[in-house]
Amino acid sequence: MRVSRDRQGANKQHKCPPVSRQPRVNHGETEALSASFTLSDRLKIVRLFVFDGATTAFRHISFNPLMFWRLSGPTAEELLIAPQDIQTTDPTLANEFYSGYFSFAGKTANCSGVSPFEIIPPSEAWYRELVEFGWLRHLRASRTEISRVQARVHVDDWIRLDSKPTSRAWNVESAATRVMSWLCHSPLLLEGCEHPFYRRFMKSLTRQERYLRLMYKDAPPGLPRLKAAIALSYASVCIAGYDNQVKSAGKRLSRELENQILPDGGHISRNPEAIIRILALLLPLRQAILTRNFVPEQALIDAIDRMMPMLRFFRMGDGNFAHFNGMGDTPADLIATMLAYDDTAASPVLNAPHSGYQRFQINDTTMVMDTGALPPEGVSSDAHAGCLSFELSCGRDRIVVNCGRPGHRVVGNDGTVWLQLARSTAIHSTLSINDQSSCRFLESERLDRTRGVPVLSGPKNVKADRKSEEGAVTVTASHDGYVPSFGLKHVRTVSLTSDGNVFSGHDSLLTAKDKQVAPGNKNNFQLRFHLHPAVSAFASSSRTIELSLPSGKRWLFSSLNADVGIEDSIALADVFGSKNCKQIVIEGQVGELPQIDWVFQRLS
Repeated sequence: MRVSRDRQGANKQHKCPPVSRQPRVNHGETEALSASFTLSDRLKIVRLFVFDGATTAFRHISFNPLMFWRLSGPTAEELLIAPQDIQTTDPTLANEFYSGYFSFAGKTANCSGVSPFEIIPPSEAWYRELVEFGWLRHLRASRTEISRVQARVHVDDWIRLDSKPTSRAWNVESAATRVMSWLCHSPLLLEGCEHPFYRRFMKSLTRQERYLRLMYKDAPPGLPRLKAAIALSYASVCIAGYDNQVKSAGKRLSRELENQILPDGGHISRNPEAIIRILALLLPLRQAILTRNFVPEQALIDAIDRMMPMLRFFRMGDGNFAHFNGMGDTPADLIATMLAYDDTAASPVLNAPHSGYQRFQINDTTMVMDTGALPPEGVSSDAHAGCLSFELSCGRDRIVVNCGRPGHRVVGNDGTVWLQLARSTAIHSTLSINDQSSCRFLESERLDRTRGVPVLSGPKNVKADRKSEEGAVTVTASHDGYVPSFGLKHVRTVSLTSDGNVFSGHDSLLTAKDKQVAPGNKNNFQLRFHLHPAVSAFASSSRTIELSLPSGKRWLFSSLNADVGIEDSIALADVFGSKNCKQIVIEGQVGELPQIDWVFQRLS
């Protein structure tokens, strides 16, 4: 087991490395960290290991070869409806599949002459995408007979080679995704098929639906359990003879939606991407329920109505989502499709207190800020140590960003290192102390790696106060993530003027009792503002930096009481991979200044 807080040791690089260099990650000081565990930390660790062990044991006991009878029973006769898959398609990928090239999760495997289910997968993420069958949508989009034949061959291969519940393809989330993919693309697979394939397909689909009903309660909390509930609702609506399950599946889904979708429309994990993934499944489900003349559960309707405005909440000026807590590249086409379902086309909410975010939008200036505490540890595998970080845009130009979750092109062969780096405080536009993160991440080879690395500790008491006066907006927020390590609280105040031309802020560090830090404190602070790769920056003085945006607009960054520098950074969440960029950095000794004052001002 390892617990990392980035620079608990001395061997983690705090400056964001160029693309050509691999980041260094701390692997030392484990014993010292273990000694620093609080009782709360130890209880969390015990809970995580007990839950992980119990789930694994239950799965092996329930579905050992002697108990496969639990999945036996009558096979469904037919499908009544195929929900619409609203995710973006690329019909050109059908030609690559036909040639034997399967590209998933940033890896490509040449399966020419061999079933892709028979090769050694190039990565676990590649295998997971393969067995979830979401890629059937690309074959369906090609609208050719050869794509139909190819789709049937691959589904038949999986049924023949990988369809035992003891296979790792049968973890609950993958099984749920596969069931929904098969149901959505059943016209591709079943229209004009031979009867033996039809019977094998329906038998396998029926067994997988039974498996999800048996394993639903023991699924990992968060998205995996919610996806299982959604898949069971899909099956109850689509499969003939399952009408008596529509009500029970709807109530099961309602419970999960009430537990996971917050009152302001955010997800309990605080990951903006979760909203996109959930809506992409719920919108077709609602339409399928209405098509069958059933009445959707009120919880389903309410959840969609709450989540739709959050699609606009996280969008910056260019239409992409702000990078917080696991958000990577934005699927712009999918979001545009989902927004077409929003009849109100209302303006985004500006205050999401339950999700822990604030938004400013005045004229063409937009700012989104993270003002939330840690999510529960069971759903914290995507959480980042970026409390009080913000992103700023002017029109379609992004100015200040967080580096974001790396895509598969960035992750490469050293994915764990890049993902760990992306979660650190230094990758976010906020303040850090001694280059350490405000969160502590638990890492263990004994835990199920498909669930990611949970957060062990971090900001718990996060306060945010929003005020509006004469058109100007101000938010003052604080977090206690550094209290256990340094006895210090980070306080940040940000303001946007009524014309949207001046965005200013103040950062300070206070003691746990909200008193000023006495001079002579031996700790150092680092205040970072990561710039979008398209922004050009050059220093016009020791305390001012001019910023040129792609549109030709210019902004000026000024520090009122400290020298500033420009350093290299890296944007991890770009759709084409990582990109070099710059960051504005203010460094100093804790206690030497009561607060650091800074301002971004639009130049005429």
